[in-house]
Amino acid sequence: MQYQQGDRLWIPDEEHAWLCGTVIFVSPSSIDLNTEFGLRKINIANLKGQMGVAKLEPCGNHLGESVDNLVDLDELSEGAILHHVRNRFSRKVIYTHVGSILVAVKNEESLLPSLPSQ
Repeated sequence: MQYQQGDRLWIPDEEHAWLCGTVIFVSPSSIDLNTEFGLRKINIANLKGQMGVAKLEPCGNHLGESVDNLVDLDELSEGAILHHVRNRFSRKVIYTHVGSILVAVKNEESLLPSLPSQ
């Protein structure tokens, strides 16, 4: 796949699972992207998937939107799903639809037993 400066792509990240990054430089061996957590360099050789093709999913134009059903997104990928579920969870919205599938994320507070006050 050909990547160009200005493309917005989901990139794997150890801490956040996926980050949306904007391509700022492309070389034959790597892609430099600017993310909300700073510059990231992706080695293209590490992306080789099926049939030896490197593929990063586009972020789409939906990141700032509040979406109830993720099938309404212009791009549906693992990064997009995690981004929206994470954002909804931070607003204490624990239910998200993906078509007819309901994703529920329970917070730790609701799992703690009620302790009597002393």
